[in-house]
This record gives sequence, C-alpha cells and structure tokens, in this order.
Amino acid sequence: MQLTYLFAAYSLIWLALAAFLWRMASQINRIQRDLDQLEGK
Repeated sequence: MQLTYLFAAYSLIWLALAAFLWRMASQINRIQRDLDQLEGK
C-alpha cells in the first residue's frame, strides 16, 4: 500500500515539473517573439 502512495507522489512531482517547464518554454517563446518584433525582424 505504501508503494502505491510513493508511486502516486513521484508521478505527481514529475507531472508538476513537466507542466512548469512547458509553461516556462511558452513564456520564453513569447518573450523572444516580442524581442524580435522590437528589433524589427
């Protein structure tokens, strides 16, 4: 039973990390687009 909780917690941590990285990547892409627009590219 404890192994189930460990697996659930481990999976939740990895999902949260993946969501965080996906959000950071999308924000970086948006900032890069804004910078390109300001530079006139």
